[in-house]
Amino acid sequence: MKASSLVERDRAHLWHPYTQMATAPLPLPIVRAEGVYLFTEDGRRLLDGTSSWWVNIHGHSHPRLNRALAEQAQKLEHVMFAVARMRRPLTWRSVCSKSFPRA
Repeated sequence: MKASSLVERDRAHLWHPYTQMATAPLPLPIVRAEGVYLFTEDGRRLLDGTSSWWVNIHGHSHPRLNRALAEQAQKLEHVMFAVARMRRPLTWRSVCSKSFPRA
């Protein structure tokens, strides 16, 4: 276990935009996720009822999506969309077509 908890490090080093830091509730110390569940630093398993559109269909840490994302990250993981374009951007459609080809 690390010397300080995720919550302690969050409070010491992060600013949450649009948040009154003096009165904000403590963040959930999430250390991993799988399927529809989030797992906290102290071992609790929580149903992710607020997951984003990135994971709401296939769940967190889907092996086929992870492979496609890792393959892309080896080439180029990010470029500022405001000023540049990737040669072939990683889109939800391209990830899904690699991960879930139609039969």
